[in-house]
Parts: sequence; structure tokens; C-alpha cells
Amino acid sequence: LHVRACGALRNFSSTTDCQVLLIRLGTAHLIVNAMKKYPDVKELQAQASAVLWNLSSSAVNALTLKNLGVLSLIEAAVNNHPLSGPIQRNCAGVKRNLLQA
Repeated sequence: LHVRACGALRNFSSTTDCQVLLIRLGTAHLIVNAMKKYPDVKELQAQASAVLWNLSSSAVNALTLKNLGVLSLIEAAVNNHPLSGPIQRNCAGVKRNLLQA
């Protein structure tokens, strides 16, 4: 269920208007909690990190995600799944956005 939800949010989070809505609704908290709860589920980590990459594309959202501790979370995902191209790519994008914010 979490994987499907993250997959749906991945598409929804690709537009700026939707990103603002998702942040305001607390969706980032849900994504972070799912990543923390299921660190070994590769597909969940890949989908969730893609959503975070989309959400972090604006500086304001990136600051919100920074405050949620997303940087350490994506580093954990990278370490837990070193051979997963999607996770590595998504997390690199999130990290770049967070460090630039």
C-alpha cells in the first residue's frame, strides 16, 4: 500500500502547484515516516525518494524537508541500497536540492 501511494504521489508531486499543496497537507511527513518505517523495502525507498526529489525542487520546500531531517534519511537509503540506480539518482537529486537551499 505504501509503495502504491508513493508511486501515485510521485506523479502528482511533479508540478509546482501540487508540491505546495502536498507540503501544506503534511505529505512530506508521511513520506519521511514511511521511509523510516520500511528502510529495507527497495521499491518504497525508490518511489519515496522520487517524491522527495520533486518536492525539494523549490527552495522553500527544500528548507521544510531539511527541517524534517530528510538529509540523513536519504543518506541511509543510499547506504542501505548501494546497487539501486533509482535510489542513488533520486537521493543525489534530493541532496543537491537540500544543500542548495
